[in-house]
Amino acid sequence: MSPAPFSSRNLSPHYDDTLEGELYQAWDRIYETGEIAYDPQEAFSFQFRAFKYHYIPGRGTRPGAKVKLSPIGLKRPYEPCPFDDVKVLEIREVLRLTRENRTYHLIANKFPVKKLHLLLVRNPSEDPSTLPQLIFGPEEIEDALLLARMLGQNFRFFFNSNSGKDGSSSGSTVNHWHFQILPHDGGAFEKFFHTWNGSTPKLETQSQLPDWDIPHFFYHGSDLKQLATSIWPHVEKATEADCAYNLEIAVGPDQEHTTVALFPRAPLPPITIPGFGEFSNRYGGWELSGDVVIYDQDVFDWVQENPEEADALAWRRLRDGTRELK
Repeated sequence: MSPAPFSSRNLSPHYDDTLEGELYQAWDRIYETGEIAYDPQEAFSFQFRAFKYHYIPGRGTRPGAKVKLSPIGLKRPYEPCPFDDVKVLEIREVLRLTRENRTYHLIANKFPVKKLHLLLVRNPSEDPSTLPQLIFGPEEIEDALLLARMLGQNFRFFFNSNSGKDGSSSGSTVNHWHFQILPHDGGAFEKFFHTWNGSTPKLETQSQLPDWDIPHFFYHGSDLKQLATSIWPHVEKATEADCAYNLEIAVGPDQEHTTVALFPRAPLPPITIPGFGEFSNRYGGWELSGDVVIYDQDVFDWVQENPEEADALAWRRLRDGTRELK
């Protein structure tokens, strides 16, 4: 098994129209090695109103997929995890990125929700104090914003923090610093991310979508440093409150204006569907774009047979699982 070829870049504020093709080529090479567990294009999907539901055979068997996480808190110490396996970088790395004294690795996700589902991770040889799944400062947010702009509007970035002490969850199951990165071809909440086109960050606590009553912090702008320093105090506040959070990044069609959305999470029990299974309480970042990952085929079948009820449950999970930060 040969190592995956990778290229190296310095993080840049400019869109790079060569990167997407490189990433797809690297993904195909890695898939041929068997280091990606299954072909995500074989997933089953069902769209109804705002949400698209995905049943991905195999993803529910990934390590930690159905583990009920203990509410240890966001600041839990780093422990060895699957990302420490030497093969992760040797075989699954597609791009290495550097800025100042920080290095990141863009790797293929072994258990993807769609083709080119990538992870931005740190090297396990770094100081363990920088490795827990927690954002430590505005410079890390700016690094992610720079990469998002390099990749452009066809990708979405999601940071799912560790679970909070109160049982709040963001969808993360691995306590190793990482962003989820997925190709994105539009979704039900697209207007939510591209309703403002100014050059100075602007905070909103509600989007312009009708009937949207979900609390969040929402910034738009083209100055990435300003965006990062504007959203950081709210990330820091969520951390101090020890509640889980999701951070989502979307680049606009002009490849310059960027949206950052921060959703603090509230504790939410799984929603039981009698006789079929559960809607998980781990509401991950991708679901903020209108996509719901389902682990059990019985639940997916129920969704197809009961779309009105499924739609109501999906909105309930989003509303009840998001809190205001006081």
